[in-house]
Amino acid sequence: MCISERQRQPPQETVKIKPPPSFGEKAGNEETGLAQKMSKSTNHRKLLPSKSSSADSKRKNRIKITIVIATLGDPVLAETISFLKKSTVQPEQILLCVPFQDRKKVMALAGETIKVVGTRRRGQVAQRATGFRMARTSLVLQMDDDVALHPRCLERMAETLLAKSRQTAIGPVLRWVGTNRACHRNPDGGEGWFRRLIQNSGRPLIPGRITMAGTNPGAAPSSKDGKVMETEWLPGGCVLHRRENLIFSDYYPFPGKAFYEDVIHSIHLRNKGIRLLVEPRAWAWIHPDPDPDPGQTFSRCRDIFRQSTVRKYVLRLLGRSLLPEIIYTFFALAASLFRPRRSM
Repeated sequence: MCISERQRQPPQETVKIKPPPSFGEKAGNEETGLAQKMSKSTNHRKLLPSKSSSADSKRKNRIKITIVIATLGDPVLAETISFLKKSTVQPEQILLCVPFQDRKKVMALAGETIKVVGTRRRGQVAQRATGFRMARTSLVLQMDDDVALHPRCLERMAETLLAKSRQTAIGPVLRWVGTNRACHRNPDGGEGWFRRLIQNSGRPLIPGRITMAGTNPGAAPSSKDGKVMETEWLPGGCVLHRRENLIFSDYYPFPGKAFYEDVIHSIHLRNKGIRLLVEPRAWAWIHPDPDPDPGQTFSRCRDIFRQSTVRKYVLRLLGRSLLPEIIYTFFALAASLFRPRRSM
C-alpha cells in the first residue's frame, strides 16, 4: 500500500480497546501502545460496539464476508487476526494467501474459519488474486497482514457498500499506530506550495486524486458529518468489494516490491465503472514505515527509480504526460542525495 505523506503527531487520550502486545509497546496489565493512542472523542465513541438489539444481530448475521490476506507469514499477522476476532461482524472465512515455501509460518493460525492457501507465485497482487478466486461470499475484503481493524469497521463499510449501487468498492479511514492520526492529510505551511509545484504542476493537491506526477494524496474525510467521499484511488491495505467486481488477474507488471499497486488496482476498477468510496465512520490502523537510514544512499536511490518506473506506468494508463513525473523524480533524487548522513 502507498501512503504518500507521513504525519507524526502527539498521542491522544485513550478508549478501552486493548490491542495485542506487539501493536503496543509492552504486554502487561495496563493498556499500552495502540490502545493509548485511540481518541476519547465523541465521534470515536460512536464507533464503539454498543448493546445491540436482536434485529441488529440478525442484520449483522446476514452480512457474509470473506477476508483475503496476502502475507509472507510475518508475526504481526497473528495480531491482525486477533483484531478481526473483536469485529462486530465476523467473517465467514479468512483466507491467508501465502507462497508454498512459507506456509509453515502460518499453519498454526489455521482453524475452522481460517484457511491457509498456498500460492505458486510470490507477490502481493498474485497472492491476493488466488484468494479472490476462492472466495464464495457476496462481499470480499482485501487486507494487508499488518492492518488492525476497529471493531465496527467491517460493519460500517458493509452497511454503506450494501446501500450503494452494485458498482462500488469502499475503504476505511487509515490511521497511524502510535499517534491515531489519519495517515492521509494535505500538506500545509511553507512546503505546501512546493509540493503542489513538483507533484501537480502547481495545481492544488486534492485528497484522493492522483496527481500529474502520478503520486497519490490520500483521503481522510471527517466523521463529523458522516459523508462518504468518492476518490480516484483506495489504499490496498483494506478495501471491501462485491465479489462480482473483483479483478482476478495479476495486474502488477513489475518484479519485486509492489510500489503503487493500489493505484494501479484502483485505475482498473474505475475502468470497469466501479466507484471508489471512503467511509469516514470506519477506521483501521497501520504501522508507519521505518525512517530510511540516511547512510543507505544506494538503496534509497534504487527505490526512487523503481517508484518512478511504476509512476510512469500509472500515467500511461491514465493517458497523461510523463514530464511532471520526471521533474518530481529529479527533486526526489536530489533530496535523497543531499540528505545529511547519520553521525557514526
